[in-house]
Amino acid sequence: MKYIYTAVFSENNDGYVVEFPDLPGCHTCGDTLNQAVNMARDALCLWLYDMEERKTEIPPASYPNALSTSADDFLLAISVDTDEYRRYFENKLVKKTLTIPS
Repeated sequence: MKYIYTAVFSENNDGYVVEFPDLPGCHTCGDTLNQAVNMARDALCLWLYDMEERKTEIPPASYPNALSTSADDFLLAISVDTDEYRRYFENKLVKKTLTIPS
């Protein structure tokens, strides 16, 4: 399933802190903006994947203009695909015995 959620980025002395207001408890951080965006993508995908696996109701994403931030914070839309995540991490090995001509 594909999702797009708005993340709130806050800059501090150590880098960037990221939170998703629609998903309480879903936070991450990064030393650089690029790293923070990648970490946000990973955190969001893992959070939503876990909610899908537990069959928990996933809250709808808020419109960015409905979110309030401080003057130093900024918003970015983060998109993820949990089906792609599932295919990548649920790759299981299967032992097969076969005979082929020499």
